[in-house]
Amino acid sequence: MTTVARLRRRAGVRVSVALVALAVTAGAATLVANLAPTHEGFLTRRGDRLVLDGHNYRFAGQTVPGLVRCGHQGQGPDDAQLDTFFGGLPARSMVRTWATQTMRLADVERVVAAAKRHGQLLTLVLASGGADCPQPDNDVAPSGQQRPDAWYRGGYTESFLPWLRTVAARFRDEPAVGLWELISAPGSTASATELRKFYDVAGGELHRADPNHLVASGTQAPSVYGGAAEWRQLEESPGVDVATMLDYDMNAGPSPHLADALAQAEAVDKPLVLADVGVFASRDGDPGLAFDPGRTADTQCVTWAQRVSKLRSKLDASFTDGIAGADVRGWRPGQPAGGCSVGNTGSTEDPLLPFLRDYSPAGPPALAAAAAPASGSPAPSTGASVSAPPPSASPSVPPVTSVSPPGVSPTAPTVAATPGPPAANAALITQVGTATVIQEPGTEVSHVHQLPSGVRAGDQIIVAVELNEEYSFSVPAGYVHVATATSGQWEQPKTVVFRRTAQAGDTKVVVNFDGYTHHSSTVIVYRGVDPSAPVVAATTAFNDNSASITVPSLSAPSGGQLVLAVGVAANGTPGRWVGAPAGMSRRASAEGQQWHGLILFDQAVGAGATGSRTAVCDAGVAQSGVLLALRHG
Repeated sequence: MTTVARLRRRAGVRVSVALVALAVTAGAATLVANLAPTHEGFLTRRGDRLVLDGHNYRFAGQTVPGLVRCGHQGQGPDDAQLDTFFGGLPARSMVRTWATQTMRLADVERVVAAAKRHGQLLTLVLASGGADCPQPDNDVAPSGQQRPDAWYRGGYTESFLPWLRTVAARFRDEPAVGLWELISAPGSTASATELRKFYDVAGGELHRADPNHLVASGTQAPSVYGGAAEWRQLEESPGVDVATMLDYDMNAGPSPHLADALAQAEAVDKPLVLADVGVFASRDGDPGLAFDPGRTADTQCVTWAQRVSKLRSKLDASFTDGIAGADVRGWRPGQPAGGCSVGNTGSTEDPLLPFLRDYSPAGPPALAAAAAPASGSPAPSTGASVSAPPPSASPSVPPVTSVSPPGVSPTAPTVAATPGPPAANAALITQVGTATVIQEPGTEVSHVHQLPSGVRAGDQIIVAVELNEEYSFSVPAGYVHVATATSGQWEQPKTVVFRRTAQAGDTKVVVNFDGYTHHSSTVIVYRGVDPSAPVVAATTAFNDNSASITVPSLSAPSGGQLVLAVGVAANGTPGRWVGAPAGMSRRASAEGQQWHGLILFDQAVGAGATGSRTAVCDAGVAQSGVLLALRHG
């Protein structure tokens, strides 16, 4: 866990994950391939979404240091206090706490058993970048301990790996463990390369010992490790299934590092969880006291009511942007704390715990009721922090390690939409590798897209092109036109989609234009599509000058995949998309450059009418869009 001293040292380097309490960070991987749980009831993932019992799972949980007592002499909550805590949460809530080598296995077992009795999930942190024995008071007083670089360079193999194997073997078949977090807030001066090796080795060992659980990274904000590229290097480790960003900013609204973290998590197709989100507060506040004296504006001690307002603003914005979960610093076991604290002080008058109990993640995708807990567990209560939108995933997703293509914006879009029908309980169509995108100002007449290295015969290659109506291009040989969206008027955008069933030896797609003009194109590859009749239907839409475009509904088969391509044109710079259609994931985008832009979304859906899909831009521009449904086969 990160101590106050560490938080203060990192305060100038704002981290892209919030300090909020009920949380889980997940991720399980080996050095060979990402593994995912295969047993019913285990938390799994499909791409950048967490999945529980066939439903999308998004949580606003708690981080609770001290649930497991530290060492033989440490104090922790007794069984009655554990039952009161877990029993007061909505079913299937996520609680993040520590299970490090300084703790007794029997004490970890007691906490896991209590969570199981009440139908809750745990994120268990196996090591800390600071003190391995975090206590609740660490959010009010500094500890100052920090792991030496030598530990990351190989010291962890002597004591940490044996502990990792021990707890993994003990709980590998326990669904109440939602996620393993390999280490909380790794850092010191160890390089990103050294940390990446740690994740590869330790994450691989954890996956071999326990193939049923996901593994989360526990990392801080990208800036702590040198920037987005270095942070991505850690998250794309095959030992990590779920990207983590610790958010120590304490500001209202999203962390200033969230956009970078989301873009990199999306690039490696993994869920992003914010951990350790919190706000420094007391009953009446104390303007003269700040958690980080160097950032008094954001971290000064506010009132309890102001803390709730700040957290609501941060969580609403972060979930709308696309995070999978948040761990908020909540309950503090032990004696009530006087004065200012990041977590709940123990007072029944503090509104923090009621707020966390009743909060539901905001923003897309549209949320449905939580999945039913295992037999004998209580049903979800009103205001449960667990949300289960329609299922969209299979539990196993291959690792993605390719670099983001040129022109992809690092800003995660947001968009509104009419929700469609529930999806099948498992994703039948999956993405192969990473979508590519090319956006250039008219200096070339050909776009050359390299296909992912994993493409094989029978995969479906989908290509979308955006250009002015008065220009044309040649559909590559062997490709079939799917749909064109346009007004047919001069200098207006048109979006054209075509496809091909991949053949042995296919390595690239070349799109040739008939002249030098501004144009964009993107290529995405899917597996599991019916090669004989891949496209079920397609609808199109166009508007002349609006911030949004709505593409009509169509009928999709069970296990189908929706793909939405939207192009824009403007007399200047067309701006950026500011939202993703409800339930859809952004796969590629070319935006924020002169004249033209293009964006691609997709979503797994079930049988029936899909509902319309609406994309939103940050300015009024001409837009054209194509929505198509792929058939599983």
